[in-house]
Amino acid sequence: MSIARARALIIVGVMLLFCLVFASWAIASTNVSRAEAECLAAAAPKELPQPTQVSVQIFNATDRDGLANTVKSQLAGRGFKVVSISTFQDGTPVTGVGLVRYGPTGIAAAQVVQSNIIGLTPVMDTRATADVDIVLGAQYSRLATTSEINTAAKRLAADPVTPMCSGTNSG
Repeated sequence: MSIARARALIIVGVMLLFCLVFASWAIASTNVSRAEAECLAAAAPKELPQPTQVSVQIFNATDRDGLANTVKSQLAGRGFKVVSISTFQDGTPVTGVGLVRYGPTGIAAAQVVQSNIIGLTPVMDTRATADVDIVLGAQYSRLATTSEINTAAKRLAADPVTPMCSGTNSG
């Protein structure tokens, strides 16, 4: 065997080895992506609850006296179960319209709340219940109209808020 032929065989062998390593990596990456997709699909709400099935706690993070009580009356009028109202004393700065805080079992309930108060920033925590916290910020002005609720519900159904799955966060 000539030196040129041996060199060619070595180069072809190294290229085959590289292709095998690359193919193995690509297959492993696909499996992780598939697992993440399955996690996200399982976590996405299949059906949104009615407001009567959603329990909320309302916190006022503004200097507007009585805001939480006003929103309580309005949400109760729409059927929400308002568990409590309070002044927000977490110390976390709240900007914009406010926050909607929920646990993994409260994703669908949080979407219903987001449909009724447009502009809330979703924040997932580790609570075990489906209860939702609404933290009203300085930019809060009103509840959504029926038309806005329908539009928001369609948008959230198309791009649901889902929990973190293997380092991926959707929503």
